[in-house]
Amino acid sequence: MSETIRVRPNSYGPGRSWMLVYRDPVSGKKVAVTSGIPNTGKRSKREADRKAAVLEADLNAGRYRSPSKVTWQEFRETYEREHLDALSPRTFDSTSSALNHIERLLNPDRLAKLSTPVMSRFITAGPARKGVSDGRLFSTVVVPPAYRGG
Repeated sequence: MSETIRVRPNSYGPGRSWMLVYRDPVSGKKVAVTSGIPNTGKRSKREADRKAAVLEADLNAGRYRSPSKVTWQEFRETYEREHLDALSPRTFDSTSSALNHIERLLNPDRLAKLSTPVMSRFITAGPARKGVSDGRLFSTVVVPPAYRGG
């Protein structure tokens, strides 16, 4: 990528979330990503500026991928490498087991398909499913908000 991507926060009204806006260098289209920070004044603008700087650095370094494009397998490998490896073996086993159940029962191809409502239903119905003995098993899996589909 030859040009630097610039990300700027944009407000669409008080109380609405700041949007992080940039132009896709390949397609030339304007892209807006929610920051999750409500527009409540100068302090929220500074927070949105910080988040825009992080997104800009990720975009320019090639680290950012839209949550809708992240596959389950990519997420799982990254999550295990970056988060689970630092945990105790028992926690690693418990979380891996929960991820295996999600994979076996929901068979997600894209991470975005595991939205908050889908995961909530899965956790609630978990103990009643075949091969799952303890609903607490699912509480160890936390899908980071950046990856959630909503």
